[in-house]
Amino acid sequence: MRHFLLLPLIAVSASALAQPSTPPAAQPAANKDKLICKRETPVGSLIASRKRCMTKEEWTRMEQEQNEIARKFVYDNTSRSSGN
Repeated sequence: MRHFLLLPLIAVSASALAQPSTPPAAQPAANKDKLICKRETPVGSLIASRKRCMTKEEWTRMEQEQNEIARKFVYDNTSRSSGN
C-alpha cells in the first residue's frame, strides 16, 4: 500500500526535474524589466505609507534627479562673496 502512495510522488518529482531550464541569456533581460517595490512613508506621518513599484533603471534615474535637486538647493543657499 505504501508503494502505491509513493509512486505518484516520485512521478511528479521526476517530471519536475526533467523539465528544461530557461536559458541563462534570457534571464538578464527579464531582470532589467523586473519591478522593484519599495514602501514609502511620507515625512511627518507615522501611519500612512504607500508602495511604489518601478524598474531598477527608473529607481536609479529618480535617485539621480533627487540628488541633483538637493545639490542645487544647497548650492543656491550658500553664501557667496559680493565681489567687493
